[in-house]
Amino acid sequence: MILLLAVFLVQDADSWEYRHAVQAFVNRKTMEQKSPQELLALGDQRFRDADFSGAWRIYTAMAETLPSDAAAPEALKALKEQALFSVARCGFGAGDFAGAYRGFEAFLARLPDSDLSSGVYGAKWFLFQSALELAKVGTKEHVLGVALYKSSKSGVDLLHQALLRFPREPFTDDFYLALGDFFLMKGQLDDAEKEYLFILTPGQYEKTGSGPRAQLRLAQIYIRRFDAVEYDVKTLSDAKREYEKFLSSWGGAKGNPEQLGALELTEDQLDKMIAEANAGIAGINEKLAEKEWNMAGWYLWKGKPKAAKIYLNSIKSNYPRTSWATKATEKLEQMK
Repeated sequence: MILLLAVFLVQDADSWEYRHAVQAFVNRKTMEQKSPQELLALGDQRFRDADFSGAWRIYTAMAETLPSDAAAPEALKALKEQALFSVARCGFGAGDFAGAYRGFEAFLARLPDSDLSSGVYGAKWFLFQSALELAKVGTKEHVLGVALYKSSKSGVDLLHQALLRFPREPFTDDFYLALGDFFLMKGQLDDAEKEYLFILTPGQYEKTGSGPRAQLRLAQIYIRRFDAVEYDVKTLSDAKREYEKFLSSWGGAKGNPEQLGALELTEDQLDKMIAEANAGIAGINEKLAEKEWNMAGWYLWKGKPKAAKIYLNSIKSNYPRTSWATKATEKLEQMK
C-alpha cells in the first residue's frame, strides 16, 4: 500500500500551487482555482473519506507553496501550519506509522510552539501513538537480505525516544502504561514489569491515573509467573504485596471527587479496581493456604504429625477466610 501511495505522490504532488498574483491555488492540470481555505476544506473532506493519498497531495501542495516569510499574512501562515500537520496525519491514517512518526517529528522540530504540537491529538500525541502502532504491527527483520519475521523493536525504541523527549505531557504516563500493556499482551513479562515499575518510581508517574493501574498490572504479572512456575511461592507474595499497596495507596480515594479526578477515575471504576484487588488477595490466600495444606499432608505421610500441625495451625492463623482453614480445623480435631 505504501508503495502505491508513493506512486501517486510522484505523479500528482504538484497539481496544485499557490499563486501570489491571484492569491489562490491553481490546479496546473485543469487551471481550476480555489482559495486556501477552500483547498484545505477539500483536503479535509478527502481525509474523512479515507482518501489519504488524495488528501496528502493537497496538504503537501499547501505546505510547500504557501508563503511563510515575515511578510506573509498570519492567516496563510496558520493554514501552512495546519497543512504540515495534516501531511503527517495522512501517513498515520494510511497505516504508514514509520512515515507518520517522521512527519510529526519534523513538524515538532519546525514548529515546537505550535498550538497543534501539544494536547491530545496534537503532534506529540501522534508521535507517541505512531511509535506504539509501529510496535504493534512490527517491522520486517532481514537476514542476508531475506525478510524472516516482524519485530516490534523499532516501534518500541522510537516510543522510548519520544517519551524521554517529552516526559511531562499530560498523556506521557498513558503511553508508558500502554507500552507495558503491549508487552503484557505479548507475554513479555519482564519488559512489562519494567514499564510498570518505572511508572511507580517516586517522582515519575506514581501520582497520575496510570499509577493504580500499573500497580494492579504488576500483581497480574506475578500471578502469571506463579502459574508458570507453580511452586515459586515468592511470586504469589509479590502479587499480594502489590494488591495491598494498591488498596493502601488508592483505596482511600473512594468518595473523594478531588482524588478521583487526579487519578482520572470514576467512582465506579475505582470500585471495580478495589474489587479486583480484594479478589486477587483472596485468590492468593487460597493458593498459599493450599501450599501449606500440601506440606502438612507431606509431613503426615512421612509420619511427622508435629511438623504437620505447624502448617495446619498456620493455615488457621494466616488464612482464616479460605476454604483450607475449615479443612485444617477438621484435620487438627482428628489428630487429637
